[in-house]
Amino acid sequence: PWPEHDQRYVRSEEFIRTLKGIWTTDNYSFDGKYYQFQNYTLKPKPLQQPHIEVFQGGSSRAARDMAARVSDWYFTNGNSVAEIKKQIEDVRTKAKLENRQVKIGVNAFIIARDTEEEAKAVLNEIIAQANVEAVNAFGDATREAGAAAPER
Repeated sequence: PWPEHDQRYVRSEEFIRTLKGIWTTDNYSFDGKYYQFQNYTLKPKPLQQPHIEVFQGGSSRAARDMAARVSDWYFTNGNSVAEIKKQIEDVRTKAKLENRQVKIGVNAFIIARDTEEEAKAVLNEIIAQANVEAVNAFGDATREAGAAAPER
């Protein structure tokens, strides 16, 4: 099964820290909860300096906190404009406390019509035409993916 939501971000953050370490340091050692190694050297190092940019998505508090600490890009979607603004401000404020800057990406879907009423009608039409079986199958598949193991 998938680890609990916030624990997935704890593990992801540790993974990103290990990557950045081996991308930038020779004889890198790390002793974390999920990853441990001693005096590891990656050759060749990435061409991007200081390291490859790390892109991360998510809207939860745990996602925003992790982005502020270790990610180079934070992506969000699926919320109102006002809520997305709050998320972005939250990430930027937390990143500043870490002496970091995080680039922001937003995935937006725009329905442009002459009036808001017409745009909402189109949105309702799109929702009405959703393939509920396909949406549910996607959700089931992502839950199953979390249970993947090397022998499967």
